[in-house]
Amino acid sequence: MKEESSKAGLDMNVKKTKTMIISRDPEGKKVDINLDNETLQQVEKFIYLGTLILEEIKTDKEIERRKNIAKEKFSSMAKILKSKRLKLATKLKIVKCYIYSIFTYGCDAWTLSKVLEAKTEMWCLRELGNVMWKDK
Repeated sequence: MKEESSKAGLDMNVKKTKTMIISRDPEGKKVDINLDNETLQQVEKFIYLGTLILEEIKTDKEIERRKNIAKEKFSSMAKILKSKRLKLATKLKIVKCYIYSIFTYGCDAWTLSKVLEAKTEMWCLRELGNVMWKDK
């Protein structure tokens, strides 16, 4: 593998290269790939271009992770977003620009349910309006 990739001008760093089996049932499956007399490490998860990749095909954990990152960003911008000086329309534009883009980054491969999407959007709107979850 290393020789073939070198022919194409791609140098492989054996110490940084990892392997992963992606399957509906990845438990107990192991693959040993040896390069330069070293076995590549097999991992269960890693972050690639900001997206969490897991052995199992489900995207629930990645969606939850992105949601938490977006909530963290919202909290860091809370002073601006909860300000009485800004109009609601301006606050919504800020949320769509910053918070939603953080949440939906890498969402091309997600299976996002309407319920989860609505819950996340509702959380942002409730925070903007200073409405508690108990309030109706």
